Amino acid sequence: MSLLTFGYYELYWFFRNWRAIQIQEQKKISPFWRSFFSVFFCYPLFKRILAAAGRRAYQKKDSPGTLAVCYIFLVIVGSRAPSPFDLIGILSFIPIIYVNNAVRFNNLAVNPQYDERASLTAGEIIFIIVGLIFWGLTVLAAVSPQGPAPMG
Repeated sequence: MSLLTFGYYELYWFFRNWRAIQIQEQKKISPFWRSFFSVFFCYPLFKRILAAAGRRAYQKKDSPGTLAVCYIFLVIVGSRAPSPFDLIGILSFIPIIYVNNAVRFNNLAVNPQYDERASLTAGEIIFIIVGLIFWGLTVLAAVSPQGPAPMG
């Protein structure tokens, strides 16, 4: 989903996970702002998720610090590098995959009958369409000549 939505799905992923923590722990936190500033809040989220999975006998020993550093690096490089190197930022979903595996493990540990959705929601389809438009514009900008057309 992250690739298809030009990386915007990650904001939603962070929001949903912070919202779950807010509800579960009955904490007064803002999932929206923690998602918006995910580079500052990815480590505490990754740490909570991986620790919860570890308490439920999750066998993988992924480091929340290493995953957070990788995520932050990819996001910063993606936002600061010159084109086309800025596209490396789209790979920021890779550390999230490791954390999401722990989320899925937690969901099954808490509810063995947990059934993951197999179909996309209308909102996800809209996200994909918008992301594909951004991808199209990016490709178009990459192949089009640079600079203004000569006046004649």
